[in-house]
Amino acid sequence: MPSDSETVTSEKAGEVYYSDPNRIVLFYRDAEITGEYTRIGTFDATDDFVAAVEEKQNDNISK
Repeated sequence: MPSDSETVTSEKAGEVYYSDPNRIVLFYRDAEITGEYTRIGTFDATDDFVAAVEEKQNDNISK
């Protein structure tokens, strides 16, 4: 993976980053963050995608 990480403080939905050690981070909503990330791409954060992620989060919380 690329090693040109930079400090990121905010992100838009649809951004994809690499974070050491060996993590891929997908932002499905705009976010205020702080961390060292390497941008590796984007994806289309559609309403269906966001709904699926949030539904899965709710399933995990209720268990």
